Amino acid sequence: MADYDAIIIGSGNNGLMCALYLARAGWRVLVLEQASDVGGAARTSEVTLPGFKHDLFATNFTSFTGSPAYQDVRAALEDLNVRFLSNNYPYASAYASGAAARVYRDPNMTDAEMVRYSKSDLAGWRAVVALFKDTAPTFLRLYSSPMPSLETFQHLGRIVAKRPSAALALSRVLLETSRQFADRAFVSDEVKGLFTPWAFHLDYGPDVRGGGMFSFVAAISAHVRGLNVVEGGAGQLMSALRTLIENHGGQVMTDTTVTAIEVRNGRAVGVKVEPGGAIAAAKAVIANVTPRRLFGDLVSSEHLPSPFIRSMSRFRYAVGTFVLHLALDKRLEWKAAEDLSEFSYVHLHGRAEEIDQTYKQALDGFLPSRPMLIVSQTTQLDRSRAPRGKHVARIHARAFPANILGDASGLIKGRDWDSVKEPLADRLIGMLAEHAPNVRSILLARHAVSPLDLERANPNLIDGDCNGGSHHLRQYYIARPAFGWTRYKTPIGNLFMIGASQWPGSGVNAASGYLLARSLLTSASLP
Repeated sequence: MADYDAIIIGSGNNGLMCALYLARAGWRVLVLEQASDVGGAARTSEVTLPGFKHDLFATNFTSFTGSPAYQDVRAALEDLNVRFLSNNYPYASAYASGAAARVYRDPNMTDAEMVRYSKSDLAGWRAVVALFKDTAPTFLRLYSSPMPSLETFQHLGRIVAKRPSAALALSRVLLETSRQFADRAFVSDEVKGLFTPWAFHLDYGPDVRGGGMFSFVAAISAHVRGLNVVEGGAGQLMSALRTLIENHGGQVMTDTTVTAIEVRNGRAVGVKVEPGGAIAAAKAVIANVTPRRLFGDLVSSEHLPSPFIRSMSRFRYAVGTFVLHLALDKRLEWKAAEDLSEFSYVHLHGRAEEIDQTYKQALDGFLPSRPMLIVSQTTQLDRSRAPRGKHVARIHARAFPANILGDASGLIKGRDWDSVKEPLADRLIGMLAEHAPNVRSILLARHAVSPLDLERANPNLIDGDCNGGSHHLRQYYIARPAFGWTRYKTPIGNLFMIGASQWPGSGVNAASGYLLARSLLTSASLP
């Protein structure tokens, strides 16, 4: 008799949610995690100073709180004191000119901000918000539905049937670049710069087709639904999910590395681990592992057909992210607007021309001279993340090459990440100081994390790609991770793949784990 019904490799949000659903249904479940704590790319740690809690990777949980998986387990999480916080200040963009464009949860305040630039920008803003509200109740369900499936086509059919003009407008956005979308809807560069950074979060340079949809959905969703953070840090949610799994009889083992997936007669039958030996699975081995790690390390090529190996070898990872965690004595004081210190995200250098230059430099192997910065400010929402009167902030800088050929500014001479990390952190602090001059005087400590460090911390973050693979159209929607290999299947029986490399992709949404668990339980219940 097998040791478990299902073994899940990796304790990211998808792995934990899948384990929870299976354990609740009575399956004997084991989650294996090589790190010392659970969470994958959603963890919290005091990496600067004691008492300063930093979300190491993900910090925005709006996709999770909008998911059916969360609604299903919400009461149980609340019983474990998991709380989500948001405010009236989701995001803004600040510019070298000294201007800022701000998006509030409050529609009237946002309208006032738009008309400050032009009546045309206000009209464009109202139009895109109306399109979102008209279609989102239906199309957002796609992100928690199998892709492709009858369910997804039904959702699309409802949009076409009920709102044909809106469906046409939405299809146009789907194929646009983020620059095209912003240029069509708005007049001022400042308002356009509220949208183009969101696409760059997911590897869409301003002229990459498909980026318009990510700009539209992320920007307007944050306005309508806000940006949600976990009280006490992302790790609070992950720890609570672990507790729920164990309460339902599942097991979670950390500090345990899976070295191989055992395959017999074309089916996955278990795993080999260190420390330990072999662990058997009766029904499923579920890998919350990106393709390069799964099919390059854990599964021998002798078990895989050649066409599949070629498909997986074409899976492309995005350019990397550099992260800088800051422990601050006071709030940042922004030159462009006093209330910028309240905003969850402030984008810097997010105009299309700036992102285009950064993207090209990174793709050519150079450290960008002026990378786009995503400045996260969480202590204005959650005072538990720092000692009284103190604050934390984080800079996500995009985008960077895996292998450094040079520095676009010609100032940093190193060619390996360990030697350029601190000089690059100095550059980012300098860029932030242009907008928040007090950063240097209030900086108590910092912790820099290079793309290489990200991969060291989590092997799924290939070359510092926080998105589990590029979201370009050729490997998204019905082609994630590749045409013919959707819906979490692999060529090996009983072996399934979930995580950000699968639909619906990046972000803490728990969707692939939820969808696979639902599929497995439905199949198991059939006569």
